Amino acid sequence: MDWRALAFAGVLSLLASLIFGLAPAWQASRAAPHDGLRQGGRTMLSGRSTRLRRLLVVGEIALSFALAIGGGLLFRSFVTLTRADLGYRQDSVLVVTAHRPAKGEQEYVRVARFFSEIGPSLSAVPGVKAVGATMGLPTGQYGSNGSYWVEGKHGADAPQLPEAGFGLASPGYFAALGVPLVGGRDFNDGDRFDAPFVAVISQALARQTFRGGDPIGRRLRCGLDTPGKWMTIVGVVGDVRQESPASSPEPQLYMPLEQHPYHANEVHVVLRTSVPPTSLVPTVGELMHRLTPETALKFTTLDEMVGASIGTPRFRTLLVGMFAALALLLSVAGIYGVTSYLTAQRAGEFGLRIALGAQRADVFRLVLGGAARLAVSGLLLGLALSLAVGRLIASLLFGLEPLDPVTYTATLALVLVVVLTAAAVPAAGAARVDPMNALRRE
Repeated sequence: MDWRALAFAGVLSLLASLIFGLAPAWQASRAAPHDGLRQGGRTMLSGRSTRLRRLLVVGEIALSFALAIGGGLLFRSFVTLTRADLGYRQDSVLVVTAHRPAKGEQEYVRVARFFSEIGPSLSAVPGVKAVGATMGLPTGQYGSNGSYWVEGKHGADAPQLPEAGFGLASPGYFAALGVPLVGGRDFNDGDRFDAPFVAVISQALARQTFRGGDPIGRRLRCGLDTPGKWMTIVGVVGDVRQESPASSPEPQLYMPLEQHPYHANEVHVVLRTSVPPTSLVPTVGELMHRLTPETALKFTTLDEMVGASIGTPRFRTLLVGMFAALALLLSVAGIYGVTSYLTAQRAGEFGLRIALGAQRADVFRLVLGGAARLAVSGLLLGLALSLAVGRLIASLLFGLEPLDPVTYTATLALVLVVVLTAAAVPAAGAARVDPMNALRRE
């Protein structure tokens, strides 16, 4: 289920909430003292009308509780998502999207070498701690994936080959991004187009293919652009969440920029900084335009890229949270309107009770108890609805179960407190009834 379906369900829920929420208040505003039948000096309420009002309030509370559960689950899921271990550090990273046109193999090789060797020049800029270039930055628009073969493990006629994401990286890229090197070595200046081909793999790929064995020195190949060349594995790095924080760490195969030049003329240059990244845009832009005036540049930060990648979960959370807040407000209006109406109709009864010696606190508890029974009925019905809501959005949750006890407990307490607070206002008014005036009106 995508966000469009969720938005449609939310709109339907909001319309239902509006109907349930406004109906009790509308009925209360239209009611008049003569709506009942006076018998023996007392106003007799229409049983059917009273039951209808109460059922409407119960329905509104149920809907608001179910929507609040949905909003609470999505909110806690989003918080968990923002705290997920990405496998890299997104803070203090300036990202330069660079595109340099090229034609022919030799020109592609020169462009790839330029991006691979630009690090020292950019590292000399005050405030820059580390520099690297990549085709395949996490949450970026560049990247590729496909099958790969391991020498001695997968034959050319293998019925099923393992798959991985493909990325190109310059020396220093992993350090600049904060991806840990857990075995072997990083790429270096010797990994050129005319040198033996090498590769660095992620831990997930090592687990997928080598199952605890040492992958360093093993050879593999893929169909990125040189399917006939074997690459020797020289290093293993940590796993990253490539697509977004919500994606699971997948196997990744990294290759040197210079050894795959046909994909290296459109890259992300990443600069880890000790100052606010955006403050370096003028200096870095001027330097890169001087070094390569024909290259188109675009600046952003890795924080912004990661934030954009979770825009859909953020939207879902805000959407359902807004519906839940509106439904809760309408349930407050409903319970307040119905309780006020019923209290006004029973003013004579309350006056008589007080005249006969009842304490005002007893009257307050009597009115609040009636509202509490409606609230409990609504919450029980809402619990059943919330189970359906949980199943509906289960695929949208990250690191959270649909029956999360924290969400249910907090939402139950919130709705109950808010609803009873709304009922407490007319209950307090009933406790302040003047017995003589109430009996005189009767």
